Formats: sequence, C-alpha cells, structure tokens
Amino acid sequence: MPSPTLLLDPDTPWILSPDEPEPVRRALEDVRNDWYDVMGHLPLLLDSPPESVSGPVIYLGSHHSRLKELVPESFAAPECFLLRTQKDADGRDAVVATGSGIRGAIYAIYCFSEKILGVDPWHYWVDKRPVFSGRAEVPAGLDLSFGPPTFKWRGWFLNDEDLLNGFAPDPLRENVFSLDLYDKIYETLLRLRGNMVVPATFPFPDERCQELASRRGLALHMHHVLGLGLNTYRWPEDIPYSHSKHPDILEAHWKTCVDAFRDKEVIWTIGYRGRHDQPFWVHDDDASQATDKQRGEVISRAMARQVEMVQAVQPGAPMVANLFMEGNQLYRDGHLHLPEGVTPVWADFGNGMICDGGKVRPGEGVYYHTAMMNNRSNQLTEMVSPERIFKELGRFVRAGATEYLLLNVSDIRPVPLSSDCVMTFAWNAAPWLDKSPADTADDFFLDWSGRMYGDGIADKVRTVCRQYFLAPFMRDEERTLGEHYLCSWILHFHARQFEPALGEKDDLFGKMDRLADAVIEYFHPDGLPSFPEFLGGTLSEGLAVARGNIAHFEPLAREVETLLPEIPASRREFYRTHIGLQVHLHLHLSYVLQAYILAVTALMEKRTAEATGQIRIALTHMDKVFALLRAGETGRWRGWYRGDQFVGVEAVREFLRQVEAMLAGRIIPMQRQKTRYEKTCQIVGGKRRDASFSEKMRYQRICEYQTPFADHFPLLYSKE
Repeated sequence: MPSPTLLLDPDTPWILSPDEPEPVRRALEDVRNDWYDVMGHLPLLLDSPPESVSGPVIYLGSHHSRLKELVPESFAAPECFLLRTQKDADGRDAVVATGSGIRGAIYAIYCFSEKILGVDPWHYWVDKRPVFSGRAEVPAGLDLSFGPPTFKWRGWFLNDEDLLNGFAPDPLRENVFSLDLYDKIYETLLRLRGNMVVPATFPFPDERCQELASRRGLALHMHHVLGLGLNTYRWPEDIPYSHSKHPDILEAHWKTCVDAFRDKEVIWTIGYRGRHDQPFWVHDDDASQATDKQRGEVISRAMARQVEMVQAVQPGAPMVANLFMEGNQLYRDGHLHLPEGVTPVWADFGNGMICDGGKVRPGEGVYYHTAMMNNRSNQLTEMVSPERIFKELGRFVRAGATEYLLLNVSDIRPVPLSSDCVMTFAWNAAPWLDKSPADTADDFFLDWSGRMYGDGIADKVRTVCRQYFLAPFMRDEERTLGEHYLCSWILHFHARQFEPALGEKDDLFGKMDRLADAVIEYFHPDGLPSFPEFLGGTLSEGLAVARGNIAHFEPLAREVETLLPEIPASRREFYRTHIGLQVHLHLHLSYVLQAYILAVTALMEKRTAEATGQIRIALTHMDKVFALLRAGETGRWRGWYRGDQFVGVEAVREFLRQVEAMLAGRIIPMQRQKTRYEKTCQIVGGKRRDASFSEKMRYQRICEYQTPFADHFPLLYSKE
C-alpha cells in the first residue's frame, strides 16, 4: 500500500515568529512566492496555531517558541537542519523545517520549498518555474536531517561579469549590475546551501552589493587580488604602490577597508599582489630583480601585518591566503610563509585541475572554476566535466582539505550543470565518493537530467551530456580548451606569432596596437606578409583543434536535434538554450576557426581568391553563431549576450568583416565596437602604458560606474 500522506492546501497555515532575523525573513519571502506559484494563493501567516484549524500546520524558521518543544535535540554543528513531520503539542500534524543558527534555518526553509513544493534551487536560471497544482503531498513519517556540510565555507565568485553587467545594469550606476539581479543570485546561492560570496571582480568594500549579501545571511569574502578588500583596480595613478617602500600608504588603505567590513561576517583574504591581478614586483622597481626568496619575504611580511589588522577588530575571524599564480610557486618552493591560523587555498587555473602538486594537507581549501576568462577556457558554455570535478575535489575531501571552497561561476547562467555538481559535492561529498569519478559523473548526469527534464527522458539526456564533455579538447587534462580558445585563437593569433621574433614586450605591444584593428594590413593583396617559419606549427595546432571539435560536435548536434521532440514541451526551451545552444556554438565556432586558418594558409601561398572564399565561409558561420545567441535570449533573458566582451564573438565578426573587405578590395566597413585589443593596448600621451594599464582597460566598461566616485578611494562613497 502507498504510504499515507499529509495534504497541504492553500489554507494550510504557516506558524512563524515575528522576531526572525532579517536573513530568515528574506528566505521566507522567497518561499512565500514559491507557495503562491504552487498553491495559487499567498500563505496564511500566523504566530500561533489557530484552535479552529484541525488540519496540518507548518512551522518554519528558528525563533518560534514551539520549535524548542518540537525539536528539543541539539544540532550537531552550525548550519545543520531538518525537515520532518510530527505531532505538535496540540496533537496536530505538523511539518517542521528548522535548523542551527540563521543559515541552518534558511537552508531548512528552502529545503521545504524544494522537497515539498518541488521548487528546484536553480529554477530562476534554468527557466523551471514552479508548477501550479493547488496542493502538495507530504509523506507521513518524513524525517530528513542534513549536515554538517563537507566543506565549511562554500561560496561563489562572480568574476569577469560582462554578461551580467550588460544584461541588467544598475539604474543608479552604483553597482556592476542591478541589485534585483544580485538578490536572485544570493537567493540561488543560499538555496544551494552556500554561505559566502565574492560579489564582483572589483567591488569596493562599501558597495551596496556587499550590504545586500550580508543582509541576506551570506558571509562576505574577497578574491586573491583584493587583499582585505582593497580595490587595487582603482588604485590612483599618482600614489606609489609598494609595501616595502611606502607601508604607511598601503596600511592606511587596508585599515579603511577593514573598518568598512568590521561589523559584517567576513572570510578575510590576506595577500599582497600588484595592481590589476599581477605580481607586486611588476609595480615595484626595487623588487623587479629580486630573488624568489626575497619576494616571498616581502609578501610574508605584508600578510603578517594584515593579520594583525584583522585580529584587532575581529579576533579569531577566518582568514585565507589564495595560492594563485605567483603565490602558488612561491609557497610550493618554501619562500612564502603564512601566518598562524591562515588557511592555504590551492587553485586550478580554469581547467578544473587543481595545482597543488600533490601537496594538499588537512585543513586547507580550494579555489575552483566552472568558468574562467583566460583566452582558453569558457564563459559562454560548460567546459569542466563532473568527472573532473569529482576526481579533483574528491582528492581534497580524502585529504581532509575541506575548510573552504570558493567557486568561480563568472556569469552563472552558462554553467548551471557543472556549478550544481560542485555545490552538491561541497555540501555533502559522502554519496559521491564510493565509485570511480567516471561512474559518479554518470550518476550525476542522470540526477541532473531527471531534475531538468523528467525521469522519463533522463537517460537519453544523460547520454547527450556525457558526450558533450567527451569533446577531445575538453577532456584533455593538460590542455583543456573551451569556446574562449576558438575566438581567442583568431584574435590573438598574430600577436602570438610575432612575440618570439620581436622579443621585447614593448615591441610586441607596439605590434599588437596595429593588430587590434589594422592586422588586416597583413592580408592586403598588394602587401602579402612574410610569415615566420614557426607559423606553420601554430596553424596546424589550431586546425587540429577545430577539426577535432567538428568531428565530435557534428554528430552530437544531430543527436541533440533528434531528441528534441521527446523533451517535455515545458522544458524544450531550456534544452535548446543550454545543451543545444552550447553544442551548436562549439560546432560553428570551430567551423569559423577552421575557415580562418585555411584562409591564412592560402595567403601564405598567395592564393588570395581562395583566402577570400574561406573568410566568407567563416562569416557565414559567424552569422549562425549570432542566430544561436539570439535564440538563446528567450523570455526574461532578452539581451543576455549583448554584454559579451571577454569571449569576443562580436570582435571576431568585426575582424573577419574587415579582412574580407580588404581582400576583396572594398572599403573597410565601420566597426560596431572596438576590439579588446584596441581597448587594452592604447598609447596614451605618446608613451606606451605598462601591462597593468592594459589589464585595467580590459575592465573599463564593466567598472565605469565607479569613475564618478574616484575621489573617495579606497571606498565608493565618501567617508564623511
């Protein structure tokens, strides 16, 4: 016989305390909206059970006096929670969702929505709106307990957020994108049981996005560039940047940042890097010729001072040091010494392979990516496979390195599958550790496909997902390549090829300045280039990537289309705009790259007509790319891809149009936008600026909202 159930209807009352803290009230508001979607009515909110009601009641939150009677036992640890049915003191059937502390209560509330109302944590991002039914059934005897979590700290880094910035600009121009969208992001993160957030690439400590995260119940955090939250992207040009020579300047700004965060829950990042995501010695002439040992000593001294400053205002606060880029090697070589109580955090560099060199130890942490802007990886598509996630994060769990997991999700919407995999594992790794990474990934694909498309079609969708991540250059652990590579190969090609011949960086940047828009001069039929001998190797490499992708994604694209009619009608839109769009995007960008390389090869042999034809083929496939992107902007996502700057699909099209016009002897068409290279390789005042200037220009559009507040550095708003 089927198990008896409790039936919840629109009039089933919620029993709440009026004294719940703001983060809990905000979670209740979200689930109140879920209830409306499912039941068709807003819930009946009461502070005590009514005598007139004989049916079930729902207890949510953490502060109601009756919860102490209903849940007399203690929770094992912070953030634990439960969802169960039981009798209350009046003998009524009750659904109880509560937890340990503020976040335990929040997770319990969202768990009620997920398990009882059927609302997926990703519903906003995967277009899976809660379905109206007017009722909800709860199995009698339901008794679910959750926690403690596997990783103590679990959160997101919203990095290189060009799509979010273009899609939902802040009407007041005081945040990198709108607070409404931030609110949805924080809600999603909490539904996934995250507890910390880095809200942007270059936020100031007092930006409203920080305040909203805190009021939502998330701990604030800062990434590897922003030690103590200091926004070095906006470091004034006329102020020296050197802790060795001018410690008073840096420490004064660090103190201002610490004071701005002092009343918030913070996981502090300590570290000393240069301006704009570079080693400090790029901006310190005295350190440019220093040994690694000397450089490690400088960073170690700076970190020790930062720890003192944090301890003065938040004794015992959690602190991490990201072993990213130069910090990774200095630490592994024994030149970097972390202060006591600081958690070392190892990182991958965008491909999901963590660069700890086998040195991970208990109590350490990881900074991981499911998306990354680095000219090889991904921001528009999924790239990091669940198999790799389970393999690499599984190493850390088995080593006891579970203090911290920060996930770089970039713009979120393109990478829900891989990001869900990471967050699921971060909360509770135990169910995913018994099998091989490949078998575990297969189980995850089935779970994801069932959640997104229904159990009836899940196995077939699992096959498509599995095949997607088996793309030859996606599964290569040494050299994982996403759609970034397909565009960046074209945009970076000439600069890469001339670098060995030119030698000096300034000369390279001088050449790149012309290669920004005027690279087409190399294609002029009256002045064909003299290509260096080493060019052929890179051409062969790029062609192998393009052809390998085409061989993989052509049959997969057919499989995706064949399966489409079997997808439930309500889920076809997401199927098209997620796995469908991404398979076809890889395919057509690979065709573009193949055609471009064939054009260059033809020019090397002075076959101009053939080169022109290949460029036109490339442009035809670029038209298909843009048709895909427009078709992926359905419903609330209208205009989603218009912010793309870092992958640069528009820049590729503009470049190819110029090349085609030059080869055909026509007037070069007007450009719709400047390429990234025109932005990042400018000559100012007749003098080439350093690499940090180029890095700064890369983010100019995204961070332009901060410009009117420049006089308030290191804060956004005036300290007065």
